[in-house]
Amino acid sequence: YEDALSTHATDAHVSAALGGAPLAVVGIYDLTRVQRALIRRCSEVADVDVFVPLPGRAGYARDAIDTLAAECGVPTAGGSGEAAASAETTGFSAADPNAEAAEVARRVLDAAHDGVKFNEMAIFHRGGAPADARITDALGRAGVPCFTSGGTPVLQTAAGRAALNLIELLGGEPRRPQLLELLGSPALRGRLRHVRRRRSEPDPEAEDGDPIRPKPLQWERISRRAGLSRRWTDFESRLESFIDDSRDKAGDEALAYQFDAARELFDVCADLHGRAETLERTEEWEEAVESAVEAFDAYVRDGRTEQERNIIDAIRGALDELREMDRAGIAYSAGRLRTAAKRALERAGTGDPRALDGVLIANAAGAARTLRFDAVFIAGAAERTIPAVPRQDPLLDDADRDRLNEFLGARAMRPHGSRPNHDRFIFDLARAAARDRFTVSYARRTSAIGAPAHPSALIPAALGRPEDSSKPLLSEQQLEEDPRFTRLIASVSGAAPTDDQAAAGEWESARRALDEADLRLAVLSPNPVDAVNLLFRVWPEGAPRADRARRARSNLDVFTEYDGLINVDPVKWDPFAADMTFAATALERYAACPYRFFLSDVLKVRAVAEPDEQAELSPLDRGNLMHKILEQWVGNWIEHEHATVAWPDYSRDPDKLREIAMPLLDEAEQNRKLGGPKIAQALRAEILADLEMTRAAESARSGDGWHPIHVEYRIDDIDLDAGEGRTIKVKGRIDRVDD
Repeated sequence: YEDALSTHATDAHVSAALGGAPLAVVGIYDLTRVQRALIRRCSEVADVDVFVPLPGRAGYARDAIDTLAAECGVPTAGGSGEAAASAETTGFSAADPNAEAAEVARRVLDAAHDGVKFNEMAIFHRGGAPADARITDALGRAGVPCFTSGGTPVLQTAAGRAALNLIELLGGEPRRPQLLELLGSPALRGRLRHVRRRRSEPDPEAEDGDPIRPKPLQWERISRRAGLSRRWTDFESRLESFIDDSRDKAGDEALAYQFDAARELFDVCADLHGRAETLERTEEWEEAVESAVEAFDAYVRDGRTEQERNIIDAIRGALDELREMDRAGIAYSAGRLRTAAKRALERAGTGDPRALDGVLIANAAGAARTLRFDAVFIAGAAERTIPAVPRQDPLLDDADRDRLNEFLGARAMRPHGSRPNHDRFIFDLARAAARDRFTVSYARRTSAIGAPAHPSALIPAALGRPEDSSKPLLSEQQLEEDPRFTRLIASVSGAAPTDDQAAAGEWESARRALDEADLRLAVLSPNPVDAVNLLFRVWPEGAPRADRARRARSNLDVFTEYDGLINVDPVKWDPFAADMTFAATALERYAACPYRFFLSDVLKVRAVAEPDEQAELSPLDRGNLMHKILEQWVGNWIEHEHATVAWPDYSRDPDKLREIAMPLLDEAEQNRKLGGPKIAQALRAEILADLEMTRAAESARSGDGWHPIHVEYRIDDIDLDAGEGRTIKVKGRIDRVDD
């Protein structure tokens, strides 16, 4: 696009790029402004034919034809091209998305038994990567070859995420979350053989260069206790302090493992720091890419399967592309490497080695929209998904877009409210793609325990009952009365026979099981009574009301209360009122997430915990217990020992903390707050280890000269200047104040 639309591109350049031949454009029906400009530019030097698909609901695509004629100088000609949907149409609903994917796989097997080849089947959806994974998994259980149309983006893989974090760490300011995600990646090598140990003193029991086994959970706790935040020098200095403070306790079996793990984390950080310095000193892209690939190979394991090896090759290929920067005359810097590598990884993907041999899984609006198949499935055709809910653009809403289009005299920006029409058009394209079989389905819940979902209004239309605004929408019960539509029972296996079939000894449906486990479940699954369809028999007057509600939320081209457009009285809340006082933690919530502050402090929304009996201490109670122990530990020094013992010496003595902790842990255990005896014993050990790590980190920081002077310091009605002559009152307690 950039080359063709550049003012430096002459007619000869564009013609040469086209090979001096005519241009055929296929599959476009919603032209962007850049696409229109490109077609117009090509039409100036060559004959351009644009083939626009026109299924039954063709009005949406005719806008593209009119635009081609008006803006691009491309004349329109030829027949209507409107393909009638002649394939046999069926549908079904399943209990949840996983059950729906499993039934799609069974119907794929049914079609294969009838002679349809796998590579003549396609499954379309609008569920993104999660739907790809569900359907791929279901087909895999059945042994059906399949592939996704877009391949696998490398950043959706563990190796891709590891590569991205590695580039972020080596090319920019390192941060603790990126380091921990890299060291906890499933793609990390089981032994970091290329990491060279660098310690503050020699270790007589291990030779330099011995491989390190990653310990992500232990390293996460150590990094937190040591206070790691950002910068390699800060990482190393804090870890050295933590190690020095723990060295005296390394003989304690409970702390020896922690001490060794901290030294190994230091070695890893030192290795990464050295690699980052190498990239910083480098002057050419070629050398920098070589170092980046070497670091990637050192930390990320080799692929174990063909697909994993393809992903590794795609990552290396994306990085290798950056070698061309030297020839392009672009000056190198570590920051530029980081930016360019991130963009290269975002674009990188890998195809499936089984492509063209199996069932195609694709987004309904994706690149396969102009192909035809013997059997087509549309999964996830639920209300407000197909068609999708239109969302206003937060920067340019539909009213602004209409005014902008009117000002430009062209349809430069399509209103978001037209999204349902676009999705209806896509649905018709999918129907037209089916030669013999067309199956549409939806899940009655968004997940196994999620909210209820309802069928799209396009399902009745596909079954030959078009939308009619003068008649009520078909209810789910009426839809299920159609012989072409099946409501799968909410059982653990869709291959299970009905009660009547089982009573008659008809078990043929069980042969549709995906695997041995599915077959076992099929013969054990009950057929429960569905009480939902009985609702309007006992409450007939509710049917019109339910129909009105369904119409209001069924993807109209206007925004309603179901899209968040509500008409309520504004919340009467003045943060500057004389009687309004905030806790310091409330202001922290506001700084971190204003919406969370709005929910909790303005609307007073609270989460209601389920009355579930817990076998052990909850995280909240555990945190409160540790808070109480540390409060008394610090308070003991402030009130009784600060005159005789310096804070660094006090914090260096682990016995002082244990003297405070043991009675409180004994009390909690006696009150059964720690759970049963075995759980309590393990929990006590974990809490003591956490407290010791906290004390060690506190001791490491005590050398900076700070010491506590208050714990649980109370503040009352302090006025904070909010600007413009306004103040906010703050009250509460400060956990600790240092001087």
